[in-house]
Amino acid sequence: MSFFVAANTLIGRTLKHEGLNMKQKILLVGFLFSLFMVCRANKQDEVTFFAHIIPEQNALFVGDSCLVNIVLYSSHPFSEVKSSPERLRVKNGNVRLLPHLKLRAQERVIVDNKIFYAMVWQRFVVSSDKKGEIRFASMKFIGEFMADEASTRLLEQFFGGLPHTPQKIRSNCKLPVFSLPVKPRPKRSTQQMMSASNRVA
Repeated sequence: MSFFVAANTLIGRTLKHEGLNMKQKILLVGFLFSLFMVCRANKQDEVTFFAHIIPEQNALFVGDSCLVNIVLYSSHPFSEVKSSPERLRVKNGNVRLLPHLKLRAQERVIVDNKIFYAMVWQRFVVSSDKKGEIRFASMKFIGEFMADEASTRLLEQFFGGLPHTPQKIRSNCKLPVFSLPVKPRPKRSTQQMMSASNRVA
């Protein structure tokens, strides 16, 4: 029997109970309904949490550099996030961490036709002086998120005046290993070299 059917059965029995007066029945039914709604909302409070590494370019030429962002996505508002390791590690390349604000801004975006909260976790400038690929190591994120405020206040509103305690949910995700190709710089044609010489002259 589903929870919904069980709740309906319990409410029906409450209304038929002869030992309760009408006021008591109304209060008890209201309490059961609020409890049902909270339990139902809690099932929807499972967090979808994932991370993407987003380079400014799909490939680099030897000696060039590009911006790389680590972006976190969640179905719930971010409260606190920790990473392990604390910053991105790369192989076969050079990396420079860009400064960021202490309070990371989050915004709502659409991913695969669903709305998520997004936050840029870290920003880097990467480069390489040899062809091949820059390899970005995996990172683990431990997040704390704000639960649905509407669902957490149902019982508090029913009893009236109870102190509100914000509810938080925890979830983990992992940034997968990522590679950025580094290509040899293409040789300039004779016409390009002559054009460059003319500009210098």
